[in-house]
Amino acid sequence: MAGVRIRGLAKRFEGKVVLEGLDLEVGDGELLTLLGPSGCGKTTTLRCVAGLERPDGGEIHIGDRLVASPAAGVHEPPNRRGIGMVFQSYALWPHMTVFSNVAYPLRIRRRDRATIRRQVLEVLAAVGMEAYAERSVTALSGGQQQRVALARALVAQPQVLLFDEPLSNLDAKLRIAMRRQIRAVHDQAGAASVYVTHDQEEAITLSDRVVVLDRGVVQQVGTPRDIYRRPANRFVADFLGFENLLTATVVGGGGDRVGLRLAGAGGGVMASSTHPRLAGETVVLAVRAGDIACEPVPTAGSPGDPAGGLLGTLVSTEDAGDRVERTVEVGGQRLLARSPETEGDPDVLRPGDAVLVRVAPTRAVALDDTGARPAETRPHHHRPAASTREGT
Repeated sequence: MAGVRIRGLAKRFEGKVVLEGLDLEVGDGELLTLLGPSGCGKTTTLRCVAGLERPDGGEIHIGDRLVASPAAGVHEPPNRRGIGMVFQSYALWPHMTVFSNVAYPLRIRRRDRATIRRQVLEVLAAVGMEAYAERSVTALSGGQQQRVALARALVAQPQVLLFDEPLSNLDAKLRIAMRRQIRAVHDQAGAASVYVTHDQEEAITLSDRVVVLDRGVVQQVGTPRDIYRRPANRFVADFLGFENLLTATVVGGGGDRVGLRLAGAGGGVMASSTHPRLAGETVVLAVRAGDIACEPVPTAGSPGDPAGGLLGTLVSTEDAGDRVERTVEVGGQRLLARSPETEGDPDVLRPGDAVLVRVAPTRAVALDDTGARPAETRPHHHRPAASTREGT
C-alpha cells in the first residue's frame, strides 16, 4: 500500500483553479519532491495532504485510510492523519525549550513521562541536538532551529513526513548540510516523505522521484537523473536550467536519436528524443551551456555533417575566473557556451570570429514546445544509488 495516494485532487481559491485532477502516489520509504515555480500548486498539494486545506474534489489516502474526500464528506484533522510536518518558518514555540517543543506531539497524545523523555532524547540525538535539550529555541541559530523542527516532526514516528520548503531561510552552505541531514533522517525513519521546493538542486540531490508542476498540472515525473538529463518539454528544460532552447528542424535519424539543423545555420547536431520524430518536424533543441564547446572553424573536415557541429559567429566572451562563457549567434539565434578556464586561451577567439559550435550529442535533447505528455505517477519503490542522485 502506498504511503500517500492522491486521486483527482482539485482545489480552487476564490474561483481560481490551483489544482485540477491531480493524481499521485508516494510509496512507503520513498522521498518524492514537488518542484515548480511559485503558484504551481505544490504547497497547496502538501497542505491538502496535511489536512490544512480542504480540497474541492478528489480523494487522499494515507496508507489504507481515506483522509479527505469532499464527495464522501471526509476530512480528517491533521492530528489524526499520522503525519509529521516541517515548515519553512520552523513554527517553534519561542517560550518553550528545545525539549518541550519536541515533546509537544507526544504530550497531546498523552504518552507517559518516561516514554516522552526517551523518545525526545533519541530523536534529538538523531539530529545532533541532544546537548541543547534544555536551551530556549530563541537562543539557537537558524540551522539549529530547523533541526529542532525536524526532530518534532519525527518524534511521534509518523507514517508520512511533509516538508514545506524547509531550507529556504538558510544560507547556501547550511542548506547543503541540512539536505544531507534530511535525507539521512528520511532513510532512518522509513516513512513516505513529500518535499516541496522551487530549488532544482535540492530536488535533484534529495529525491527518489521528482514531480515537476506548472499551474497545477504535472509536467513530468521521473528520477532525478531522468528529469535533469531528459526533460519532457520546454517548460521543464527551462526550469531545470537548460540555458539554450533553440528552434530546430529534424533532418534525419531514427528511434531515440535525431539529426537537427537550425534555420540559416551551417552544419547540424545530433540529439536524443523521447519519442520518434519525422523529417521536417520543428522541435526545441535543449542543451546546457556546459555541454557546448566553441573552437575556430577547421580548415579541413566536414562541418556540414549533422554530427559535426554548427557554424556561427562569436558575439562576446566573458572571463568568469574559473570558467569562460561565450555567446554565439547561430542562424539568427543566440546560444551560450561555457567551458572551464583551463581549456585553452580565452583570447584565442574574438568577437566577430567564425566559430564551430560542437554540442555533446548525449546531452542535447529534442523537445516538444507544448505541454507535457501523460506522466507516470506510480511510486518508485527502489531508491537510486546516491551517485545517481548527486552525480548529475
